[in-house]
Amino acid sequence: IRKKGLDAVPQASMPLFTRPQSTFLGSASQVEAYVYALARFEPKPAQFPRAGGKRKTDAPRSPLTAREMLDRCEQALPLPDLMQWLLEQEPEGATDELLYWFSRLSRDARFQRDRLERREYLTREHQVSLSSFALLANANG
Repeated sequence: IRKKGLDAVPQASMPLFTRPQSTFLGSASQVEAYVYALARFEPKPAQFPRAGGKRKTDAPRSPLTAREMLDRCEQALPLPDLMQWLLEQEPEGATDELLYWFSRLSRDARFQRDRLERREYLTREHQVSLSSFALLANANG
């Protein structure tokens, strides 16, 4: 099976593009320098921290569970200002974590809540403006 002088095989239909080897590896002197550097390579010794060194921060605390936080809040009732109480409980807490606990505790059925006037609260990272709640024990619970 020949058409126009070519054998009808898959290799014939695939053109082969070739490049000179120098475009892949560089010049002979560059390759020689690279191989020489590989032969003389010595890895740097690993730097490990000293075992007796002081740590910058205390051991990280495990996050509080919802049950732990609800129990702490229940024991502290009545709370004149929930957000202020949270800031006192978690002075190093991240803003998103404090807002999560604010939302979670203010919606819990165990508490009766009275909305307070909007005011500014300073977390470790941000200034937050919100209307907090005064929490009381639920009369039904």
